[in-house]
Formats: sequence, structure tokens, C-alpha cells
Amino acid sequence: HPGDRPAAQVWLHGKTAFVVLDIFFGVLFCLELVLKVVSMRLDFVKDRWSAFDTVLVLIWLWEVCEITRLPLDAEKLRLIRLFRLLRVVKLVRAIQGFESLVLIMASIRASMAALVWSSLFLVVIQLLIGLL
Repeated sequence: HPGDRPAAQVWLHGKTAFVVLDIFFGVLFCLELVLKVVSMRLDFVKDRWSAFDTVLVLIWLWEVCEITRLPLDAEKLRLIRLFRLLRVVKLVRAIQGFESLVLIMASIRASMAALVWSSLFLVVIQLLIGLL
């Protein structure tokens, strides 16, 4: 079975690819942080997201430079970096020009209860037909 092989055999250069991607995105986030400091000036210190970004970049620099071993596992650090995606939610809320997008999102949110009950009804119908 192909799933029984170790990952190093399935994708020979996988580890190298992830190291390169980690460095690429780390440098990209560093550049973003520098541009934010230059553009926001004093507002940079007041913004919570900027503080969060700064902590993430510092952790990445600490990890890359291997100053000392961090008490956190590397997977946990990557998970923390994924929280940067929360900024996308902030961006969607901040954009006022997308009234149609806001309307669509509100409609989807409002229809979730109907979707759950409809799905439950269909499952019950399938179970009843399956029992016949």
C-alpha cells in the first residue's frame, strides 16, 4: 500500500521545500512589518494586530537564528502563525464598499438553521427508505 511508506520516501525534497517556504514567508512578513512601521509610525504601537505581527516575526527570527531553543514546539509556532489569517476577517468587516458581500454573508449566516433542519430531514428520509 503506498500510504505505508514514510513521508521522506514519498516526497524526497519535502523537508527542503517547507524550509524554503518558511524562510520565504518569514522574510515576506518581516518586509510587511517594516512597511507597516514606516507607514503607520506612532499608530503602529497602538494597533493590537501590529503587536501580534511583531511577536510572530520575532518568534520566527528567534527560530531561524536558533539563538536558544524555544520552549514551544515548532508545530505550535506554525499554528500560532496561522492566526494571522484572522486579519482577513478584520479586513472583510472593515471594507464598507462591499455591501453586496456583506449582504451575501448575512444571508448565508441567516440560512444556516434552515440548512441544518433540511439536512436532518433528508437524513431521516434516507434512513426510513433504507429500512424498507
